[in-house]
Amino acid sequence: ILKARGILGLVIGPTPGLPVVPDLEWKEFAPVKIGVPLPGLPVPCAVSNHYQAMRRVLEQLQELGIRRVGLVLEEHQDAKTSGLWLAPMAAHQQQVAKADRVPPLLLSSWRQTDFGRWFRRYRPEVIVGLRRGVIDWLAGLGRRVPEEVGFVHLDRGTEPGDFAGIDQRAATIGAAAVDLVMNRLLLNERGLPDTQRSLMIDGVWVPGPTLRAPVGPGGSPRGLRGRG
Repeated sequence: ILKARGILGLVIGPTPGLPVVPDLEWKEFAPVKIGVPLPGLPVPCAVSNHYQAMRRVLEQLQELGIRRVGLVLEEHQDAKTSGLWLAPMAAHQQQVAKADRVPPLLLSSWRQTDFGRWFRRYRPEVIVGLRRGVIDWLAGLGRRVPEEVGFVHLDRGTEPGDFAGIDQRAATIGAAAVDLVMNRLLLNERGLPDTQRSLMIDGVWVPGPTLRAPVGPGGSPRGLRGRG
């Protein structure tokens, strides 16, 4: 169909779960991917800067005086992003006091029992994740969000609700992918490049009702000095 209609430029959309590699004669087209690269196939892509996003989250939490931060991801989410969310979190855990370290929870399947064991053992003040189901799990454990535990969403535009977290700027990423396709067509490029090319778009922090500053001694919020 693509050949019959003379379509040369392709924008491959993001997929839930791990990306699936389309079966195409790549040399005939100028493809670009929205989101993380296709495994083993160097299709140029426009993608959210996941590493920067996690760094931004940790900076915001540090400013609020939050010490115990827990990351909850599914294993395929970590694999899909090549560990770019996990890496800055792991580095952060090495920089805080041992008593405040919370090992990341990587779930092979989305099970509340595994989450419950992890939460009761490590008692994070804030949970960073990619699914709002964490809020429901916390409610099942008798914990209120944000009064007792905060929640930060790493891609707040993908689920209904209002969350503190990262706006990955999906429209900007899509526009960048279209620009990449147009540039390839203008340069008469076809097929796959020799190496992976990724254009990373920084996300932005958005405050929300799932996060508030922890209360320190005397009832004053911790980490808000100098803010009036």
